Amino acid sequence: MRLHKLYLLAFIKKGVVLNKIISWLKASFSKASAQDDANGQFGLGTLYHQGFGVPQDYAEAMRYYRKAATKGHKDAHYNIAMMLEIGEGVQQNTAEARKWYEAAANLGDPHAAYRLGLRLRDEPKFGASQKDIANWFRIAADANIAAAQLALAHYLADPENVEVFDEKMRCGITHWQPKLARQKRK
Repeated sequence: MRLHKLYLLAFIKKGVVLNKIISWLKASFSKASAQDDANGQFGLGTLYHQGFGVPQDYAEAMRYYRKAATKGHKDAHYNIAMMLEIGEGVQQNTAEARKWYEAAANLGDPHAAYRLGLRLRDEPKFGASQKDIANWFRIAADANIAAAQLALAHYLADPENVEVFDEKMRCGITHWQPKLARQKRK
């Protein structure tokens, strides 16, 4: 469950004070976590990460995210990657972040695919092929992530990357390019 879903949940119940909802979430997540539930562990990690109803504690957030990640929770993988990438409460480690983004992307998180494409493009030390970078961007672009669509278009417009522009990629671009234009008009 991404953080924006928690916000939405908090505002759906009219007439209920936000603190009561956060207390209810904490109790629900704690109960689920005690039963070794990945969603409960991820929820507690999010509360500690953002400081909702508990003191903000990045180490505790990371602990719960890691528990959820061991059960295949893709959002937990993504949040671990983000914390590692920016050094939020942990030692900044882009190499380790890349591994977590890849795990989340392989679990089906298109935002992680986009971030992974960025990491691989911007950090040559990872030694990614041009085709791999374009493919990660394409996965995210196919999920209608406008930033990924733009990143892929820019990446493929670079003459140095022309070797990855095969027919499959061309078909993908013609498929989502009109969608990007509609998104910009909204």
